[in-house]
Amino acid sequence: MIMSGSTTGRISLFLAALGMVLLARSQTLDLYENYGSNTYDPLQPLIDARTFVNHGEFVVGSLYPFDTLNTLNYTNRGVMIGAVGFNFHHLSGDGSRGLASLFRNEVNSLVSVVTSEFFPQPGTGVSDFVLTPATVEIAATNVVNRGIIEVAAPGVVEIRGDFVDLSRGGIQILPIEGIGTTVIGGTNFQPDVAISDGYWGGITNFIADSSGILSSFGGGLLVQTPIHLVTNNFDGFVFPSLQSLAFAQPDVFAISNAVGTNVLVQAILAAVPPGIEVEARFTPGDYGDRYTTLLELSSLATNVVTGEHDNHTLYLKDELAWNTNHVVLGNLNEPTYRPATYEVARVPSLEWFFGSPPDNSVVIGPELLYQTTYSNTVTTNLYAAYRPQVGFLVSNPVLDSEGNQIIDLLPGRIEIRAGNLDLERARFRGEGLVSIQADHVMGSAHAALDGLNFAYDLGTTNEVLEIRNLARDSTERFGGSLDMFSMVWTNQFGLEEEGDPDPDTGEPTLTTNFFQVVNHVMVVDALGMVSDYPVFTHDFDARGRRLVIHDDIAVVRSFHADAEVVEIRGDFTIYGGLIDFDGTNLPEMKRLDVSGLMDIFNRLTLGLPAAPLEDLSLSGTLTAVSQRVFTDRLEHSGRQSAGDRLEMYTGAATVGGAEIGSGGHIDWRGGDLRIRDSTVTASKQLRLEFEGILTDAGAGSDNRLETGDGVRIVRRPAGGDLLGTTVVSSVPRFSQAIHIWPSEDRGVAPEGFEDNLALGRLDLSAPASGSARFLPAGDVSALYVEVLQLTEAMESNWRDLIEIEEGMTLYFAHSNIEATELDEALEGRIRWVSDYAGENSSVPVFHPGLGRTIRVNRSLIESTVIDSDGDGTANAVDPEPFGEVRVTGVGLETEEGEQRFRITWNGAPRSTYLVERRAEIAGGVWEEFERIRNDSNRIVPLTVTDDIADRTRFYRVSFLPE
Repeated sequence: MIMSGSTTGRISLFLAALGMVLLARSQTLDLYENYGSNTYDPLQPLIDARTFVNHGEFVVGSLYPFDTLNTLNYTNRGVMIGAVGFNFHHLSGDGSRGLASLFRNEVNSLVSVVTSEFFPQPGTGVSDFVLTPATVEIAATNVVNRGIIEVAAPGVVEIRGDFVDLSRGGIQILPIEGIGTTVIGGTNFQPDVAISDGYWGGITNFIADSSGILSSFGGGLLVQTPIHLVTNNFDGFVFPSLQSLAFAQPDVFAISNAVGTNVLVQAILAAVPPGIEVEARFTPGDYGDRYTTLLELSSLATNVVTGEHDNHTLYLKDELAWNTNHVVLGNLNEPTYRPATYEVARVPSLEWFFGSPPDNSVVIGPELLYQTTYSNTVTTNLYAAYRPQVGFLVSNPVLDSEGNQIIDLLPGRIEIRAGNLDLERARFRGEGLVSIQADHVMGSAHAALDGLNFAYDLGTTNEVLEIRNLARDSTERFGGSLDMFSMVWTNQFGLEEEGDPDPDTGEPTLTTNFFQVVNHVMVVDALGMVSDYPVFTHDFDARGRRLVIHDDIAVVRSFHADAEVVEIRGDFTIYGGLIDFDGTNLPEMKRLDVSGLMDIFNRLTLGLPAAPLEDLSLSGTLTAVSQRVFTDRLEHSGRQSAGDRLEMYTGAATVGGAEIGSGGHIDWRGGDLRIRDSTVTASKQLRLEFEGILTDAGAGSDNRLETGDGVRIVRRPAGGDLLGTTVVSSVPRFSQAIHIWPSEDRGVAPEGFEDNLALGRLDLSAPASGSARFLPAGDVSALYVEVLQLTEAMESNWRDLIEIEEGMTLYFAHSNIEATELDEALEGRIRWVSDYAGENSSVPVFHPGLGRTIRVNRSLIESTVIDSDGDGTANAVDPEPFGEVRVTGVGLETEEGEQRFRITWNGAPRSTYLVERRAEIAGGVWEEFERIRNDSNRIVPLTVTDDIADRTRFYRVSFLPE
């Protein structure tokens, strides 16, 4: 028996369910086909066929999702509409369910399930009938969707199969559709879908200053409502609190008119965020000449399934200006309230369609609501206040025993469970949750998946599992909270007019007319509304030898991946739902490549001491609360930061153009480290320990090691220098920063700067209450630093702020402090290597004796004490500090019976001289005879002697910079 009709209703639905029971069983057909436009309601057909094909329009209304019997193959080439759903399973005659063989929804075909008009919509009370939500369930070995499958909110689409091909098809949970709000009995109301009450206040009189509601501020307008009392609901308990709204640059809509001696001014002051449009209208109220104020908030969102725009709206209505029902209405769904003069709904009321736009002739400014000619600033007012909360989900989520929402049962779900899954160009739009589980993802190129919450359990039988076009970091939705405040008050002002002349004097008379101003303002702070909402992935599980994540994913509950190689190319974020992120999350990982963002809102451990990663490549950003990294090889050109401690154990590390930082300690150990153009910042201690090579690329490396609690290198590496690196050590107040450096003590010699972990620059900053302390790494060690820079605050008392322990010597080539002042200070534990002229500690100087430009130690050339050529002028002010040497004495002397020639001159402090000789005054080659040095800090006589042995010789003495 088959009946056709369109009657709906509670009785008809009941009869439909009864009718299914009464239908007689028939023999199973090989094929059932529908070509026409058939509606089955209230009685549904009993279709018993191995193959079901719809070419036309198939509409069915039922209490429960519609089933056919013994069907193995389903094909839809037309339109199928159901209330409340469809089951595309294999249902046998004995009631058992299993997989069908095939479900196919063809191109331009539609399977649509709408909610019955008697389905108990959330926010509309409890129905006498408990009906199944709108659902489409597909369970088949082979599933193909090329058309659209859609279900009304709060529905569920569930697809299960061995081979699921959803490419180029669309699946969606339809956007929320409002039904309006209803006042019942003048004391209660039923809210619109997914709108709840945050707080409420008024309806009562109170004393307030009305002059400051709208004022000038910084060339614009500022809104500031009076402080008013509201009540909040927390778990059924009502608590009073005070509220005031304030925002700048409002959208102002106003209307004004005068009737006799009465002036009416009504205004809407609104603040809306970007992405939300606002429009206002005014409709005459039921009593008098006052208006109902109405405001529309709207936002367009692109529907990825249809390619069209969904228009989301919210309508605010305020009748406080004229409505005498000054009470709060009780919410029938919750123990909360709403002022009776307000209405908040997703659909417009009739007043909206008959309303008038604002009066553009009204001058917008502070004088709109208050003028200095008014009689009062403080007035008696009638006010209302309300905070509606606009949800994203049609119904409330399912809660567990502890009151936490169960994500897996969120309404508005799309659930996919497949052996093999093809998502190329697939389009999903979910509301509560989009859950995808597949043993093998065949592809997802150009897919568009939209939703608020996601869960993934994905694998591949190929080499690479690519997460591409499966997730996003935000989506277009419309919701949030907004604050409303309305106030009605009156004021007066007088206006003098010239009357008839005085009959006695003939002078004109003045008459004062008094006017009453009725003000009504509706203030709306909608900055809590959003049109762009973050998307969260609650669970992520992946399987494949190589996992490549291209998408922006924010994981909030669980993450697990069985992959040897993991590549993060999008923005990958783990929020605080996971206590730690470590080897349990990536148990098989041997290589990690981060070229995008990997942001962990908790502790991060990569590798283990006994099982480090084989390779870690960072060209993107890696951040976490704290980090422990174990890897045999590190390639680092990105950004790495930890809010707390950062520990790294690297076998061979190459770092170039990187930024590495920690809000706590940095402890970095390993085999080799080659670093250039990079910054390492530790808010506390910086510890480095490398067995092999620790080096930069030389003077132009431009590295910075910044520390707030000293640098500790306790082991001298096998080789390398850091002459292109600057250590910036900032000692905190009342603290002692420890510095340990392991260079070999080679004395005051340039050799100390060669393959000895020499440092390019040390910038020291210590307050008067702190100190920088230097300790040896072992019994004896040194720090050779090319440039020692002390802050200006340390220049006068650096001896009190630097401590160097026995066994440690700080050698420098140049400093902003006079070198002779530093040299041999602190019991000889600071020494100046004046012979060293490095890239950063020397300057080019022309040497007249040599006839060419040479590089000379900068502190030597800039010294205000040293006179290198002994001409009585210090180097710093001598235009030729290395001029000719002035010989002070020559002569012959006999020594052990042999006649010797003697030459004497004044040797400059810490200077080296070259003595040369030749046999002829005008010819021959000068040959080196002797080098002699003055190692002291004073000018002392220097003497050389030569056995002339009855031969004629000529001599010359010149300064020799080293």
